[in-house]
Amino acid sequence: MPGIEGLRELAERFEGGDVELVMRREGEFDGLSPMVELAVHRIVQEALTNVVRHSGARRAAVSLVRHDDRLTVEIANDGAGRGSG
Repeated sequence: MPGIEGLRELAERFEGGDVELVMRREGEFDGLSPMVELAVHRIVQEALTNVVRHSGARRAAVSLVRHDDRLTVEIANDGAGRGSG
């Protein structure tokens, strides 16, 4: 089942594309439930797919920070979007 360790492989799929990707991990990730790890993997996967398809970004960053019992996932990019306006 995909999890946090699988994010490195996921990031490799985006390397060589039009978007430069930086991943940052802070804290200990041992002890997370498999369902939490799967959710994090899928959230990052969907977000990066949206960055590539819709944002027009040149750079994106994924940040995972675990502090005590809190896990924060942040995906940022420098794109303006490809809306009609």
